[in-house]
Amino acid sequence: MSDLQPKVTRSQYIPEKKQTSRPPTSPFYDESGEDKGGLKLFRALRMVIAAILFFYGLIINVYFAAHFACWDCNFAVAQANHFAVWITLSGVLAFVLGLIFWIPKLVWLWLAPGPILFLVWFGPNFLPKSEPDANGFTFTAATYNIQDELGDTPQIYNNVVSINADIIAFQEMSPDLQTRIETEQLYPYVVTGVRRSELLGIASRFPILENEMFDGQFLRAVVDMNGQRVVVYNLHAPNADIDFGQRTFNDAELNDSIKKVLEQIQQESDPVLLLCDCNTTPRTRQYSWIQEVLDDSFAQQGSGFGHTHRGADFVSFATIRIDYIWHSDRLTPLEVGVWNDDGSSDHFPVRGQLVLES
Repeated sequence: MSDLQPKVTRSQYIPEKKQTSRPPTSPFYDESGEDKGGLKLFRALRMVIAAILFFYGLIINVYFAAHFACWDCNFAVAQANHFAVWITLSGVLAFVLGLIFWIPKLVWLWLAPGPILFLVWFGPNFLPKSEPDANGFTFTAATYNIQDELGDTPQIYNNVVSINADIIAFQEMSPDLQTRIETEQLYPYVVTGVRRSELLGIASRFPILENEMFDGQFLRAVVDMNGQRVVVYNLHAPNADIDFGQRTFNDAELNDSIKKVLEQIQQESDPVLLLCDCNTTPRTRQYSWIQEVLDDSFAQQGSGFGHTHRGADFVSFATIRIDYIWHSDRLTPLEVGVWNDDGSSDHFPVRGQLVLES
């Protein structure tokens, strides 16, 4: 090295200072990177939410366990079964809330039964339905609980006109509606029967060949549909006897009514329609009994929740599904749905288009 070049010693070398970028602004840190307290607050909130969700998961998991163990063995489980769709849906929302707040994975797993059972029990109702391959005579059927004299007859009548079904079954039918239908000749064939103090009715555009009221519980009619016999049943199953004060639940009358109509249906050789306010929801054992004999038209070709009844007087929209169009072999549903107008009743009608196969 030349003597003209200055020597640089280690002590004289000063490295360049690197530019340090400021930490990004956030609700948790200040400009110097110090915790402002937001992170601690978020962590505390996260643990509180995790604890709430854990205990909520405990409640609904106890219900799921009781449902599978005994179906409706006591007051609480029997009532919860009617609102199983809302219980499982709330489980879905709790699971999503857990994801948002990054709760511990064990709590996620604890909440998993809610979303899983919602998908298994009710998910198929939201899947697209393929058009059935059925050839034959197409007709429409409906079922409608009009709430007896509590409904407004002109509104109910206009709703019936709009539904425009070929066969319609009425539960809690008012004499005023029967008179209006017959006077204005909306349907040429109308038969009725008395269940306790309630009027059951079947109105048809097809000739009614025979009709009978069985044991004061359900109405049976045989119609001539395009030259073929179809048996139509109208059932209003009694409510289970519930005493909230004593916390008791007695469904003996409901069970007896369902069993009797199914016994009669199983003796039929012709195609069968069961149009009913069955006072039972899809997660009850009574529903499973009917499902062993007939097919639920809405479950096959309906879409959505299919709720038909408010479930409580203070609710303005339908919350549970208790009204059905059931059918036997040789009948195929094409399209089934809940009518969008209750016509002043506490029930929404169910209307379906079906094919009577030759």
